[in-house]
Amino acid sequence: MNPWAFASAASLFATTLLAVFIIARVPRTPSRLPFMLLTAAFAMWDLGEAIVRFAPAASLAALDPWIRLQWVGIALTSGTFLHFALNFARGRALLGPWWRLPIVYAVSAVVAPLVAGTNVVVTGVAEGPLGPVARVGFAYPAAALLYEAWFALAVVVLLRAYLRSRSPEVRRRSRAVVLVLAAAAVSATATEVFWPLYTSAPGNLGLASIYMLAVAIAASASEVRFKFLEIPAVTEPGSARGPSLSPGLAYLFLSRDRDAPFTAFRDLVSRVPGLCLSGVHPSKLQERYGLERTPILWFTSAEGERAVRPRALEFEVLHTVIRFVKENPATVVLVDDVDLLVHTVGFDAVARFLHRLNNLATGRGSTMIAALDPDAILGHQFALLRGLFDEVREVPPPVSFLEPVLPPGPGAVLLEGDPAAAASLYESLASGKRGVLVTTKNPVRLQRQGADTARVVWIGGPGEGSGDDGPAAIDLEAGRLTTRLLRDVARPILFVPDIEQLPLHAPFPRVLEFVKGLIDQTAIQSGVLLASVVPKGMSPMELASLRRRFDRVREL
Repeated sequence: MNPWAFASAASLFATTLLAVFIIARVPRTPSRLPFMLLTAAFAMWDLGEAIVRFAPAASLAALDPWIRLQWVGIALTSGTFLHFALNFARGRALLGPWWRLPIVYAVSAVVAPLVAGTNVVVTGVAEGPLGPVARVGFAYPAAALLYEAWFALAVVVLLRAYLRSRSPEVRRRSRAVVLVLAAAAVSATATEVFWPLYTSAPGNLGLASIYMLAVAIAASASEVRFKFLEIPAVTEPGSARGPSLSPGLAYLFLSRDRDAPFTAFRDLVSRVPGLCLSGVHPSKLQERYGLERTPILWFTSAEGERAVRPRALEFEVLHTVIRFVKENPATVVLVDDVDLLVHTVGFDAVARFLHRLNNLATGRGSTMIAALDPDAILGHQFALLRGLFDEVREVPPPVSFLEPVLPPGPGAVLLEGDPAAAASLYESLASGKRGVLVTTKNPVRLQRQGADTARVVWIGGPGEGSGDDGPAAIDLEAGRLTTRLLRDVARPILFVPDIEQLPLHAPFPRVLEFVKGLIDQTAIQSGVLLASVVPKGMSPMELASLRRRFDRVREL
């Protein structure tokens, strides 16, 4: 029994499983159809190769049809792979002039019939070092050059898309795919396509199934990375009295809180379907603004239904929203927490994201709403964002002195002013072993002051501790340690004093992301987060962005 037959069979089995998984896992992506065609060509290739290797005693005449089936599959990969690469790189189906698809499949359309019905490319069967292979004909060199040109063009298309992408997230996700495809193409060129041309062998070496398995895995990985979320198109019962908005325009709300943009959004979703993107836990938005049915994409690093990472803004998030808008004309999309996205993924990525959505949504009769505090980003960034929208609405600061300091239920409160008063408020609430403390002070100092240090996460830098009792880093284990403590407490009270000191240990964007993560984890556990800050200890921009992460801001 030829052991290489099992390699061909394994490649056939793995490729088939990958194709079924991708088709079931990621329906209706732009590259879905060419990916199905590509895997069908791989299956023909591997099936023919496996059969001839599993039948060593068969006559050459009996193996000839299976060798030709294998090479028809090989011929078809040139067109299907180029089709896949073009759709994947463009992010949309290859439509337009009628001649595009015929050019893409030109080599396959010419070579496949010649392989199946003539002896000009394949003349029969020969014995190779790894099993039976095709004996090549006089037209094989020309066919090999055309095939290799098309295959190389597909790799160039993917490489060009990678190099032209300005999104670090897209480039990071595409890097491994491009490297695998390039390595497989170079290896297959040397041992398969041109092997009969620069050696005395009658056919190829026979390692192609290994290379194609790598290509199939890489193509599948690229499809898996499109984490599309199913977004239902629903409306809310009743209506809300919000600012009147004209449909089909792009609006930018400038506000310290969320009330104005969300009431406008709530009014619109009583008539048309909507989609909300926000960094606030969905349960809070549902309760406060009556968004009982409207789908909410939650910007967070935590796990949850329709939870999306901010760093996936130009990948899963963008394509999910694009698909929702395309499938549901005349809808409304709200992008909240624009300043959070700017600090997390960078201004350029956010501006590109909003620019694309504004053009797409308004072009299909939908309404776009974005919301941010203008003091939370730089002046030139704010000036550029204003120009992306059709109308800018400024909302005066809210008057909140009549509201109590603490929310009636779970929530996050930023206490500005006297740190001692904030600590006293925390101590009055953290009874019954509900308290969790995140601090930049050594717990030994807190013990000497009589504080409870049973559940403390100490944040600091290297060299601050003694022995194994050192501080945790913001960008490493601090968030994980805090999450673990929160999960062990029913309805926890989390206290983060002296937030202005956190930038001593990490850049502000990382601090903001850390605080946002604590707010999210506290909301998941139905707890209360208290944080204190001395406003003069931070820049106005940092303070404005920090304030918007909290449900309430109170002065002490």
